[in-house]
Amino acid sequence: FDPVGILWGIRSSLDGKGEGYKVLVIGGQHGDLRLERRAGSEVAKAVVQANVPCIIDFSEESKSVYRQFVQEFSDTLYRINDTPRHVVIEEAPELVPQRLRPDMTNVFEAVERLVSRGRNKGIGVTLVSQRAATVNKDVLSQLDTLLVFGLTSPQDRKALQEWVDAKGETKDLKRFEEGLAGLK
Repeated sequence: FDPVGILWGIRSSLDGKGEGYKVLVIGGQHGDLRLERRAGSEVAKAVVQANVPCIIDFSEESKSVYRQFVQEFSDTLYRINDTPRHVVIEEAPELVPQRLRPDMTNVFEAVERLVSRGRNKGIGVTLVSQRAATVNKDVLSQLDTLLVFGLTSPQDRKALQEWVDAKGETKDLKRFEEGLAGLK
């Protein structure tokens, strides 16, 4: 899920002169297909049936369209998936925020279920965020692997410290904390 509209670029090689990954793009300026607001369930079914990698570009859509589509897609994918699959969710706080508004309950529950129970259905999930503090802590605690780049915000370092407390070794925590602010 790409709310920014940049992931279509993986179709090109790193230098931009050759082919990259063969991937279907739905929505956005570079889409192969138009994005339909209420087609989340149908797209999930098509992805499972065709077993095709895709990027769903929401860059030209409102947040409400993004959330409705992701909720329907996630609910359907969880229900019907029958093969190993990986879902990458860019800008995760848009879907699983720390401060949940009432209008976000459905998408939150759908994404949270993918993260917490999707592995039982062969679904892996990667959440991407520049601000760990803004991702819901119940969802963040379900992650088994954490990749961290430079963080200077004390709130974000605290959120990651809590994750390390729960998942890591106490002896490694101090070294982890000291290195965060200086990462590039």
